[in-house]
Amino acid sequence: MFEKAKEFLFAEDRGVSPVIGVILMVAITVILAAVIATFVMNMGPSEQTQPSVQWEWNNE
Repeated sequence: MFEKAKEFLFAEDRGVSPVIGVILMVAITVILAAVIATFVMNMGPSEQTQPSVQWEWNNE
């Protein structure tokens, strides 16, 4: 019984490395794009100063 299963599972000698390679390349590209976009978005001037408001009125 196990011999037939081995023959069925390992009958093909073709690998799936091209498919895995394409998936890995796409994943790496997406990750690199996300990292680069994160750095580019954070390169603008930082807004550390808080807005200030002044009120003036006359008591007449």
